[in-house]
Amino acid sequence: MLINGYSNTPFTDTAEIQTIFQVDFQDFFQHDTVTLGINGCSIFSNQLLTSDRSTGLTSAIIKGQLINNAQIKVYFNGRSSVCMYSKNKIFISVILNHFENKYEVDLSKGKYIGLSKQNNHELFISQSKRQFIYD
Repeated sequence: MLINGYSNTPFTDTAEIQTIFQVDFQDFFQHDTVTLGINGCSIFSNQLLTSDRSTGLTSAIIKGQLINNAQIKVYFNGRSSVCMYSKNKIFISVILNHFENKYEVDLSKGKYIGLSKQNNHELFISQSKRQFIYD
């Protein structure tokens, strides 16, 4: 039984994935070192993130797909990880410049999650039932 896994299997288009959540790293990142975990799975480590000033968005967009009642597949940058899942909840751990921030997210309140940098080590989290609009 696979509990947590990682695959280098490429996928063609994440737009075709039926997602149960999407995490966007949004405003105010400037060469910040970020590590992301979801439900205890390592999604990426020590990524340098910078927000595009015109859109307020970094290149880090993470999508989660339901596999079954106990597992999700999390996609980032052409790779995927199989992680444990508890109905309508995800646990997000973000290490921003060596400071850890933890969030419990109730997906019934919206599947779109935005993380913006508040200061050198804190994040502001927003959640919506509608996809964020970036200009």
